[in-house]
Amino acid sequence: MSSGENKLSELQKRIEQTKHELEQIKQHEKPMPEFINTTNVIRSNEYLLKEIQTHSKLVSVYEKYSQELEKMVLSTSVIKSKIKQLKSRINTRKKSKTRIKRRKKSSRKIRRKPSKTRKVKRKKLKR
Repeated sequence: MSSGENKLSELQKRIEQTKHELEQIKQHEKPMPEFINTTNVIRSNEYLLKEIQTHSKLVSVYEKYSQELEKMVLSTSVIKSKIKQLKSRINTRKKSKTRIKRRKKSSRKIRRKPSKTRKVKRKKLKR
């Protein structure tokens, strides 16, 4: 596992933890009938503050997570472009090798020595 993947999995865990914290805050936020209204308003205010802080925390974790994803996407696009460059280099080398082979074949035809069958035929003709 690469460091980028480790960071992503760590950030995913933090996102899940923060979401869980938000759920717990929302469960405890409900007013209690045994308290008077002002006490319930104060409690509600405290829970709202906690909820806002947790939302802020969640947003910052999501921001880091998206930055890591952007880095990964950028690195994959760089890798793709390098692969394309390598493929084009390989193709040009293959083309140049086939050209060289063709040249060698054509030069062989001109310089070719008579085959054994040709020698035998020539001897028979001479007799």
